[in-house]
Amino acid sequence: MYEKDGTKYFVVDSHMHYWDASPQNWVAGHENYAKGWIDCFHAYQSLGPPETHWTIEHFQKYSEDDLMKDVFDQGYVDVAVFQPTYLKEWYTEGFNTTERNGALSEKHPGKFVVNTRFDPREGQAGLDELARNGTPRGGSNASTPTRASGRPTRAGRSSTSRSTPSRTS
Repeated sequence: MYEKDGTKYFVVDSHMHYWDASPQNWVAGHENYAKGWIDCFHAYQSLGPPETHWTIEHFQKYSEDDLMKDVFDQGYVDVAVFQPTYLKEWYTEGFNTTERNGALSEKHPGKFVVNTRFDPREGQAGLDELARNGTPRGGSNASTPTRASGRPTRAGRSSTSRSTPSRTS
């Protein structure tokens, strides 16, 4: 929990991705789109100090170790909300899927809220996938985040990040 001037803040990152844009995941014949997508995001690093920049090879596949270190160990996040971005037209296994996010969430209970997605172009198959993805694995939600007080948080209810002060005695 982040603390400033004696006040503790529960921090929710409400828009988070765990991606694989490595060349091994590019769809044959669509490499230019896959490369263009990740190159675009990689270029945003130029807005930060040079010592924070990653090589394109490092940036293409965000590792579990990097994510956990950046977000939870060195960052101030208590709970992160995954937002999937499939892009299976360009990435064989998808760029950032509910399944990939869910597997990481199961490995780190209480750290993540896993959102899913629905693409109406997929018709009934898409609705069936949405129904499957909307059911927590094992029949319960093992990643329900709570505040220091033990009350459930409001993680994921807002489309913007926010910090909620929490007084502790």
